[in-house]
Amino acid sequence: MALRVQPIEALRSNARTTAQGASYVQRGLVVLQAALSLVLLVAAGLFIQSLNKARGTDMRLDANNRYIIHVNPQAAGYKTTEVEALYRSIEDRFHALPGVVKVGLATYTPMEDNNWGTGVKVQGETDLHKGSSWVKGTPEYFDSVGTHLVMGRGFTPQDVLGAPPVAVVNQEFAKQFFGTRNPVGHRFGGSGPGKDGSYEIVGVVENTTYTTVYWKDHAMYFVPLTQRPAVTDPDDPVEKDMSMYAGAIVVQTSRPLSGFEKLAGDTLAGINPNLTIVKFQTFQQQIDDRFVEERLIARLTSLFGLLALLLAGIGMYGVTSYTVVRRTPEIGIRMPSVRRARASSAW
Repeated sequence: MALRVQPIEALRSNARTTAQGASYVQRGLVVLQAALSLVLLVAAGLFIQSLNKARGTDMRLDANNRYIIHVNPQAAGYKTTEVEALYRSIEDRFHALPGVVKVGLATYTPMEDNNWGTGVKVQGETDLHKGSSWVKGTPEYFDSVGTHLVMGRGFTPQDVLGAPPVAVVNQEFAKQFFGTRNPVGHRFGGSGPGKDGSYEIVGVVENTTYTTVYWKDHAMYFVPLTQRPAVTDPDDPVEKDMSMYAGAIVVQTSRPLSGFEKLAGDTLAGINPNLTIVKFQTFQQQIDDRFVEERLIARLTSLFGLLALLLAGIGMYGVTSYTVVRRTPEIGIRMPSVRRARASSAW
């Protein structure tokens, strides 16, 4: 004897089948995907905010109308005993160009991927076992990068090889090694025996950003490009002193100069055909290059977040469509019931 299955029972059975399906798991996965995409978008927003904050940091530098010309005098055939005359020629030739205001040479420049450091001891005082970064530069170097002198003096054309070695320190150096005392007139040097009197401090400059904006409490000192410590190692003669070689020329102009790279190349070639440009950038481009990694992370995180959100939306659409298809038999059962109900009410 065949059993008749009531439509309502078929409806309930189908509903149970649907409920026991994978819709809960699917919806859960879609919700999880949407949540992860939102997390990625929030992370991207935080990265962008951090990047904007870093770029907005006051670096105490002036990148307006500044050009960085990287050179390699050693590769051009110059010995360390010959670079002093070379640097004077470079300064004279570039100053003769229309629109050039300042010309500074240095071992490396601010916001360049470079850092030289050493231990420091103040003469006659306890060794604090602290270190400092250091840069060698010419008299116009500070002006060329926009670093301001706050005490004492900067470098002069008389601070050359053979003259008494001098140094200019930044404010953080003065704070760490002298506290509230005036550092001008004091001597310091390396932490080795007899080396603490290598340089006399003649000036103090503002704290400027060099390697990265994230480096806090960055003590630095600066010495003339062709000078050497008063106490030198006999095994390190001037002929082997690689710090005598300038790595960059910083040129400040009164206005933006189109075609300045070619003009700079021609100027160097006029001094020595072997003296070529290794790399040419505006100062602003060099600063921007230090944020490439942060920009890349922010963009990738934003891209992945948007992609995940798109996939979550597609997944939600798919789950909804799948649920509708699974409930199609139920809709077919309900339709006749609705028609009968309407017919009965009409009577």
